[in-house]
Amino acid sequence: MSLESQITALVSAASKLTSEVANKMSGIDQKVDQATEAVPEAVAKLSDRIICVDAVNGSDANSGDDFNSAKRTIPGALNDLPAKINIELRLAASQTHVLDAVAQMKGSSILARSYYTTSSMGIALRSGDDADRATIVQSGISISDGATRAANFRPGFGGVFWCVQLNFETATLTSDSDGTRVEPWQCGLFPSISSTFVFLSQNIGIKINSTPFSHVHASGSIGKGDYYITNSDVVISDLATLPSSAADQKLISNNGSDSIPFDLFVVNSTLAGAADWSNVVSANTDNVTTNLVF
Repeated sequence: MSLESQITALVSAASKLTSEVANKMSGIDQKVDQATEAVPEAVAKLSDRIICVDAVNGSDANSGDDFNSAKRTIPGALNDLPAKINIELRLAASQTHVLDAVAQMKGSSILARSYYTTSSMGIALRSGDDADRATIVQSGISISDGATRAANFRPGFGGVFWCVQLNFETATLTSDSDGTRVEPWQCGLFPSISSTFVFLSQNIGIKINSTPFSHVHASGSIGKGDYYITNSDVVISDLATLPSSAADQKLISNNGSDSIPFDLFVVNSTLAGAADWSNVVSANTDNVTTNLVF
């Protein structure tokens, strides 16, 4: 082969290689573009979630994106989500949603509400639909030393729990002779240990059995909540009707006696089973901002 032919062949091979590299780069660029477009969509989907929960027909293996693919439990709906996102928790109406494991809020903002399941995304209960509210019932769970505590929501730092047209019922522990614990940081429905959070409610019912609704953690892992309760009913169960004499029947209990500042506003709400609101708050109220009289 002449030198001229060799040069021509080399130029042709180089041109072919350049074309192949260009095609490869174009393919890589296309995949990068696709990934770049997909990541924000995926992040957005995780960052602003609607999760539907049906305690009868759901499964925690489902996505929870609608009531046709609903989760079964509240922990199953929350615990795999990333921290500090916005979540709308739609609970199937007229159902009892047993909280039998810890539900991790991870500092997220959660709107929890009862929904009729007559459409895939549900229809929210309105004022006057009180009889159809979903009810979150706290359950006792065993811990490593054989004692019992109650499952609960763990708010985390900066968490917000806003609830509309829901009922809550704290745990009924069966005995105080087997190491059962009623300390608020172990058994409160919304314990504040290592947490700062805001609880807001509108048109809810709270039934307090053996365990407190929430507490101020004024020693050790300091934490506290701020509470804004509107158009709601709080009922303190008759202790004589409960299977255990060990109980901490407080709306806001305490762990430690230091005066941690917190907010407590109760508007257009009723209390049954206690003389007044001061009887259901055992936290130190020296630095509380409130519309109640203690």
